[in-house]
Amino acid sequence: MNTSKNELGKEQLVLSWQGCKPLPTIPDKNFAVFMLEAMAKVVEGDDEAIAVVDAETGKKRTFSELCELVPRMSAGLAAAGVGLGDRVMYYSLNHTDYPLVYLSVLHRGATIVHISPIYEGLQEDMMHAMRLSGASWAIVHAELLDQAEAVFSLLPPNTLKKVWVIGGAVEPAIEDLVGHAPIPPVTQLDGLHPASAMAQMPFSSGTTGSRKGVMISHSNEVSRMIMFKYLADVQEWLGTSESTDSTCLLVTSLSHIYSHFFLFASLMFGGKVVLLPHVSSSAILRTIQEHQVEALVYNLWGMTELASFATGCIVTQDWKSLCIGKVMPFFEVKVVDPSSGQLLGADEPGEICVRSPTTMIGYANNSAATSSMIDAEGWVHTGDYGYYDSQGLIYLTDRIKDLMKTRSHIQVQPSELEDLLLQHPHVAEAVVIGVCQEDFEEMPRAFVVLEPEAPVQPEVLQRFVNDRVPDFKQLTGGVWVVEEIPKNSTGKPLKRQLKAAQVTQLASC
Repeated sequence: MNTSKNELGKEQLVLSWQGCKPLPTIPDKNFAVFMLEAMAKVVEGDDEAIAVVDAETGKKRTFSELCELVPRMSAGLAAAGVGLGDRVMYYSLNHTDYPLVYLSVLHRGATIVHISPIYEGLQEDMMHAMRLSGASWAIVHAELLDQAEAVFSLLPPNTLKKVWVIGGAVEPAIEDLVGHAPIPPVTQLDGLHPASAMAQMPFSSGTTGSRKGVMISHSNEVSRMIMFKYLADVQEWLGTSESTDSTCLLVTSLSHIYSHFFLFASLMFGGKVVLLPHVSSSAILRTIQEHQVEALVYNLWGMTELASFATGCIVTQDWKSLCIGKVMPFFEVKVVDPSSGQLLGADEPGEICVRSPTTMIGYANNSAATSSMIDAEGWVHTGDYGYYDSQGLIYLTDRIKDLMKTRSHIQVQPSELEDLLLQHPHVAEAVVIGVCQEDFEEMPRAFVVLEPEAPVQPEVLQRFVNDRVPDFKQLTGGVWVVEEIPKNSTGKPLKRQLKAAQVTQLASC
């Protein structure tokens, strides 16, 4: 831990992992080669071990099949013309052949471009992703083929060289690619440099603005796996005592970095991954019971640009309200003043910054956004607002872009007002935004979803908050009761839609 002191003599820290063993060296490998080597060890112990299973259909892939088919599909992609540095768009529901496709494309030296199946504004998002990434090949789920073809028809002629179909009896299918003689599985591809070669391109809005293509390298992917392996080796398995080869259920789209991470971490350890293509509460509960799922949700924090989680509650006593745990191996965290960049000390809130070997290469074709996110010293400015305490536990309290400047431009955290509203027995959900006035000051406005048949008026909720906060924090923008709060695919409120009043209003004050 690096320390310094401010002018008041208060100690300021750069937080880092405080483990009992030194951190290992990160191998300089193609991620597909790294995973094939790890899965081959699983096969040595059990050549019938199940790697991934579809909870709806029962379709399975074993570790043996993955180890055999990845080099064959890699050869099939090469025969089709997919080369080093090419971009392959992947647009699919969660499917058991995702690890096969992903590792085969990377083994070939190409890049997976993720299109989430639950993007808002689908056609516009797909067009943006295709143009930004320069994808010239595509793999599309059968259930999504009509949507994809509608977008493809709008692209300039010959943009796509070929489209393969996954998850249905539609030709040409990805199965057509596995009938080739295998490329040697653990041979490093000539010309591929893991630190600079892009493995995947998911999309993120970053700290602000429209979706950006996040360039994640092979080294980023390998670093993340080494971090997980180290945690298991030192028996700091996120506060649990279960075996690392336990059964894991993933319900979030595999286009999201969280599910992608845990899929390959589970496979590295020889664990079974259970996938749900169509998610519902009843399906989740049924799947947990039928497959005896042991791992589902962890208290972790990270971001797409980090290709990983950066903090986690690795022991159960770390858990506290708003706490995201301690720094993970290979990571450094500091808190700085958002305006001056000055390093802050314990219990002093500011912007959380992170540095790690998992940090993205940058945003595709957007050097300005990259330089505003990653500074010259390699620190990622996350846009998250929070602090750390004397124990090194880190807390998130808000997003910097969501902070409101109310009377006299005093900063107010929406989360503080949201937490107050949620203390009312009739409030089920609450989101607070700032509504701009002509002088650029903001009035806090609350959007709430009530419990069923709740007998409460918006004015009552407004007084409930205003009686408990100083003048500059009061809900001067009113309270809107709505049917539902719009959210993105990961459950985050879409505050831009709320600012634009794109919501069904039931009552307001």
